Amino acid sequence: VISHFLPGYIKQVKVIVGDHVKKGETLAVIEHQGILELQERYAIAESELEFLEQEYNRLKQLHEENVVAKKDFLEAKSAFLSKQATSNSLKQQFRVIHISSSAVLAGKMSSTYAVLAPADGIISSVNIATGTWVGDEKQLMALVDPDHIHLELQVFAKDIPTLSEGQSIKFGLHGESEHNYKATIYRIGAEVKEDRRVIVHAHPDTILDNLTIGAYVNG
Repeated sequence: VISHFLPGYIKQVKVIVGDHVKKGETLAVIEHQGILELQERYAIAESELEFLEQEYNRLKQLHEENVVAKKDFLEAKSAFLSKQATSNSLKQQFRVIHISSSAVLAGKMSSTYAVLAPADGIISSVNIATGTWVGDEKQLMALVDPDHIHLELQVFAKDIPTLSEGQSIKFGLHGESEHNYKATIYRIGAEVKEDRRVIVHAHPDTILDNLTIGAYVNG
């Protein structure tokens, strides 16, 4: 399941169901003014942090020399640590939405962020469209690990005795006249359906670019 991290409007959807994607590939782009405001807050916090750190270090030294009151030192310390926590919190949010904090400090700000693929896989569902609003709980899309793709074959009960787990079989994609691909049976169902068929599960020996989620095959 691929979710987002900050609410906004979907500016772009770059994939459709069945697409093979690589880790780090952009799947969608989300836009909202609040994203820009976060960056502005971070830039301001960083500019203030430098001064507060210098003031904290100055008063720390003076406090150790008993030149300033402890109250003044503690106020400077509190202000510095509070601003540092704010800055770190914003930087952590940037990491989650793949925005560079150094780019923000260089003045390169944007009202958008990219939703990236967390791993290699195949898009199994897309629940968004361009222009729609996504809130905090919205599931944007789902990604399936290619290693978990399997075939679900319906076999007549009378033919089940000819099959066994670990057996190699051939299959073809729907509409193809030949069975050009191989798979290995890993589970044979125990239940016979009303149409006298049994479900047999098999793993393709290789991942095919044209083998998509929900595709029909013949074995």
